[in-house]
Amino acid sequence: ATYALNGFGCIGNEIVSFTRVDDGFALTGRGIKGTEAKTHSVGDSFQECYAVADALLSEVVAELLTDYAGIDASYINQTAWDTETTRWLNGLKIETVIPKPTGVLTLLAELARHGVSIWWDSVNQKIEYRLNRLVDVTDTVASLSDAANILEGSSQIKDKPDLRLSQVVIYHGMIDFAGSATNPENFGRASAAVDLESEGADQYDQSQFTTMFSRWIAPGSDSAALAIVKRAVLRYRNIPADVSFLVDAKDVASVGLGGLLNITSRLLQDDT
Repeated sequence: ATYALNGFGCIGNEIVSFTRVDDGFALTGRGIKGTEAKTHSVGDSFQECYAVADALLSEVVAELLTDYAGIDASYINQTAWDTETTRWLNGLKIETVIPKPTGVLTLLAELARHGVSIWWDSVNQKIEYRLNRLVDVTDTVASLSDAANILEGSSQIKDKPDLRLSQVVIYHGMIDFAGSATNPENFGRASAAVDLESEGADQYDQSQFTTMFSRWIAPGSDSAALAIVKRAVLRYRNIPADVSFLVDAKDVASVGLGGLLNITSRLLQDDT
């Protein structure tokens, strides 16, 4: 592959900026992104970095899929993805430098922890994209019930207590981009959300905690980082459940992959 005409590179644990003419490279910056300028030897490897700045989460996901995973761009509705992002994560800007070769799947998994789901819709031949958010006024929500749609005796429910969350913290503001991406000491900022009510004796009487690390969140995106962890707690404060059931052929179209459902069932009980 041909190196870019300019960008960022990594020599050992030092990130540099460069320009290229044919096979010649000129370093235009040393010790970038929190790294230290060091002495290097002839023959040391020079690795071009993956870098993004001032980008939407949806733009980065699409770039990884199309430019690096070879997915045809026609499968992505970029306008819809960007609208989803600007509506629900307005203020989140992505800025990072990935110094070493890293698989697309690994990078997408990191981005997914910011509250994004990505899946293949085989019916519409599109890759779908949705953030962890409230149900929007434009969303279609199908209603299913034991009385009208769910075949008798087919329902099952399995609680997922290990997925419940009452405290979530995300570390961001990475200091040394060639250093550890999972060490809290390599991050300058942290945003946290805590649901004390759900930890009380009259509810679950325990805390369940998870820690996230983001080398993607750009400086100045603190409010968006806080929204990410708050929504994670809101979604998982109560024990999630897997519900399985069968429906009649007349209802199949309403339960497509990724669809939103409002289920009324004897298996799903509230206080009343």
